[in-house]
Amino acid sequence: MSSATETSQGDRPPSTFVTVLAWIFIVMSGLSTIISMLQNFMLFLVFPSSRMVEFMRSPEIAPRIPPIHRFMFSHIQLIMPAVLLISVLTLVSSIALLKRKNWGRIVFVALMALGIVYSLGLVFLLPVLSREMPYGPAAQEFEAAFSIVRVFMTVFSLGLALLLGWIIKRLMSEPIRAEFIRI
Repeated sequence: MSSATETSQGDRPPSTFVTVLAWIFIVMSGLSTIISMLQNFMLFLVFPSSRMVEFMRSPEIAPRIPPIHRFMFSHIQLIMPAVLLISVLTLVSSIALLKRKNWGRIVFVALMALGIVYSLGLVFLLPVLSREMPYGPAAQEFEAAFSIVRVFMTVFSLGLALLLGWIIKRLMSEPIRAEFIRI
């Protein structure tokens, strides 16, 4: 590395934005990784898949399980490890972000984009979930409560997508990229 490059990069202190962002996500993804590891432990060791399949096929239970929930339970052994993988990947990329590794910034941006897709997917999934709500005497009260939840979740999901988009924009900005790219 040339001394001119070292001097120009040495003049600029690391941005507080990247440092704070990295630490926030190190803590959050660290906790998420621990929780996900425990969930995977419970899923694979405590609740064997044969019991879940038996439960899902039970004539008393199966007709009452909405299709989206049936799908989730049918694929839980793929979903839970995927959640663990995303948590670990977020933790590793957050640490790399703190150390100003460019690959960590790129992976982190990709994970934020995945978060946007997930948040917007929730907005479109909420109406599907409301159609799967129970019928009967309590259905009207439940529908009223769920409509409040639906509005809150829509606002929250859109807000989260905007926040993640802003983080991506900041991480892709020239001053931030300059902290990561070493010539």
